[in-house]
Amino acid sequence: MFPVLPINQYAHLTGAESERVMRGALENFKNLNMQQNRHLTLACKRVSESWFPTNPDLLKKVSAGLKEGAYDLDPDFLYDEVSTDFGLFTYCLKGLSLMLLDEGIRLPDTADSIDLFRHAGPARLKKLLCVEPDQISSHALEDSSDVQAARLKRIYAKRERG
Repeated sequence: MFPVLPINQYAHLTGAESERVMRGALENFKNLNMQQNRHLTLACKRVSESWFPTNPDLLKKVSAGLKEGAYDLDPDFLYDEVSTDFGLFTYCLKGLSLMLLDEGIRLPDTADSIDLFRHAGPARLKKLLCVEPDQISSHALEDSSDVQAARLKRIYAKRERG
């Protein structure tokens, strides 16, 4: 499970605002040669558009639980389940932050990731998570190369130890 994280100061930004911040960050890399800058820009765009792959079995389980009301009384239980999958967890942080912002709801600066789940409520969580895996990411874990799979294993092993 991932630790409770403070909400990123940029997570509340809308698409246009987020793009403006990203452009500003990329401007800081002007000293890089053009080839490196192009690769960085492409990487940022791919991650933003395609997101990270999720565990489709976990997504189905969570989706079914949301439809059955299994998490209505205990958002912490949903948080615990979702936080076992990096792609799904970060997708929720991004999606819930944007939903709340679009509704004009702003959490305190001291809010952390679990506060976001608690405040979101079942209806928003259903809207976000009752989807097919390809609506979250165009990537699939089963399509990973051996090198990519080894990297993921190292990340999860470090997370479990630390």
